Amino acid sequence: MQLDKASCYALFATVCIAQQAVDRPVQGRTVATWCDLPFEYLLKILQQLARSGILISERGRTGGFRLARSANEITLLEIIEAIQGPVRPRLLGPRKGHLTRPEQLIDRLCTEIADHARVRLARMTVSDLSRGA
Repeated sequence: MQLDKASCYALFATVCIAQQAVDRPVQGRTVATWCDLPFEYLLKILQQLARSGILISERGRTGGFRLARSANEITLLEIIEAIQGPVRPRLLGPRKGHLTRPEQLIDRLCTEIADHARVRLARMTVSDLSRGA
């Protein structure tokens, strides 16, 4: 499994927002500065997280982004899948016809690894990552 850049940025930004002790939204530009991320790219990611129900976007001069739920209720799997889609095995490409025995074994192994990653990411929350667990 490989996390793309957008998923990593989404994780960094969500943890950054979670670490703020205030109950008001954090502006995207502030998150970009704190995390040292490109603002325009990060803004698209934050908006995607808001569409997915992970963040709440508030408009206006004092608007910004805040968590939609508690940091201990938002899993890393939710964030990653909101950005890059379902975590699943990635084989070298589609095969036509039947898989050979070695290909079947590799396919089964990749599926087991992806399942393990999904379980682990579903157990770890933004709160855990924030605390360095």
